[in-house]
Amino acid sequence: MSPGITQTLVDLGLEEKIVGRSPFCNGVDESVPVVGDYHDVDFERLLTLNPTVVLVQETQAPKNTHLKQLYEGGAFRLHYWPLDSIDDIEQVYNKASDLFTDTPRDFVLSIDEVFSKERVLIVTEGSDVSAGLCFGSGTYLDDVIKTMGLENALERDGWAMLSLEDVAKLNPDRILVVSDTPIKEESVKGIRSLNIPVLLFEHEHVLIPSSQVSNVASALQEQLVAVQ
Repeated sequence: MSPGITQTLVDLGLEEKIVGRSPFCNGVDESVPVVGDYHDVDFERLLTLNPTVVLVQETQAPKNTHLKQLYEGGAFRLHYWPLDSIDDIEQVYNKASDLFTDTPRDFVLSIDEVFSKERVLIVTEGSDVSAGLCFGSGTYLDDVIKTMGLENALERDGWAMLSLEDVAKLNPDRILVVSDTPIKEESVKGIRSLNIPVLLFEHEHVLIPSSQVSNVASALQEQLVAVQ
């Protein structure tokens, strides 16, 4: 019940073992039944599928009490796995590999420290007055840019919605706008008005924390090197 966990299982070659998914899990075939998401689970459908293991992305939100009751009653094994940072993604990859494969593999992030300490602000598409959702310290894209030698202009932990005024106060050297679909110029008009260099980065997996972050990081590094 997590797009990131689902994609990681697929990357490990475990797609045939997946019997249910969330409506946001695009990495698996659409024929796999939707059983709900973290907040709204279709328990009747879930139990009909008779899973042996249920995997949930751990967040700060309270855990689903009924899932816990079913686990305690022996309906299935239940794992809550966080997916905030690169370390979390690596742990999910390694745990899933150990649990479900005969030949465990290790997660590898192949990027280098190739940049100076430029301060970068990572944002999603915004509006005329908002910078959109921003990636702060401890998030997986924060880990990616720091591994490259860059600094995150947003030092607070986790994700935050920032106004254009907030961004102006941070005064980053560069703004990195990330999206899993083609970025509309209208959505970055506000950011561009700040007269701070803007780089648009599009990748189908950039907004989902999964083992695909390795490919995301490589593509991002290549694009950043090209504009140096």
